[in-house]
Amino acid sequence: ARAARHHRIAAAGTRRQRRSERPNGGRDWRIEGVIGATITQPAPGTDHGKLLAMPESPMPDWSARNRTPDPLAGDVQSDADTDLVTVSIGGNDIGWGSVVGACVLGGDLGCAGALTQTTEVIQNVLPSVLDATYAQIAAAAPDAHVVVTGYPRLFSPESGDYFNASPAEQQAMNDGADLLNSVIAEAAGDAGFQFVDVTSRF
Repeated sequence: ARAARHHRIAAAGTRRQRRSERPNGGRDWRIEGVIGATITQPAPGTDHGKLLAMPESPMPDWSARNRTPDPLAGDVQSDADTDLVTVSIGGNDIGWGSVVGACVLGGDLGCAGALTQTTEVIQNVLPSVLDATYAQIAAAAPDAHVVVTGYPRLFSPESGDYFNASPAEQQAMNDGADLLNSVIAEAAGDAGFQFVDVTSRF
């Protein structure tokens, strides 16, 4: 029997787990990952993110400042032997970190503007980006079961202000996470992938 392989694509970059056969017939897991990348902008030294040309987002690319080089990421490619792929992508591409920064550390106008811009990206840009990305995953791992995970709500408005973010602004950011999840869930369903809602876990 072939070795089972599990690839995880995370944070619009790649975190992949590969279980390969040992000479004695046993199996071990190899974990390779990158965090902070976007679909179109890979971590330095890797090819991840070069999936498609996403239209320029109006949001600043904060993820580029915190991107982690991953010298191992280029070693593993999804293929016909891949049994399971887990995917979390989209948050970095819509500039979600910029929204949180604007609302938590900035003023009311900056927060409102960031939320408006990101909502526009989620509704009008992200769906086609996800469709194209999921199609490439399906083509690269045609026999794999693909699980797409959503994003958590980050705030508890009932607890009052959080730095500069009012309860209403916190709720608006949670609503943004719900909107992001609904778009991801629809695209995943259209691709024949399983969507997992993680909001109840946080």
